[in-house]
Amino acid sequence: MYKLIGANGIVGEFETVQFIKKSAAKCNILCSREEADAVFAGEKVYAMTNSEDYADCERVAVCEVDGAVENAGRLAFIEAMANIG
Repeated sequence: MYKLIGANGIVGEFETVQFIKKSAAKCNILCSREEADAVFAGEKVYAMTNSEDYADCERVAVCEVDGAVENAGRLAFIEAMANIG
């Protein structure tokens, strides 16, 4: 699972994303995360770098999330909050 985080918080959570960059012909093409300037998720393109090719897209950070780890963290927080009172 992936979380996209923008300037104002979490933009969305997605099961899959596709990492993209512009080809010489200025078409979006799939690439590795390391090569990517943008990410395609939820039918929308988000910029990951300052590339002028994606200047009109919202800029985000992409975080890969392990659901089990995240749920364990939430459970620990709930347990801690329950013991405060």
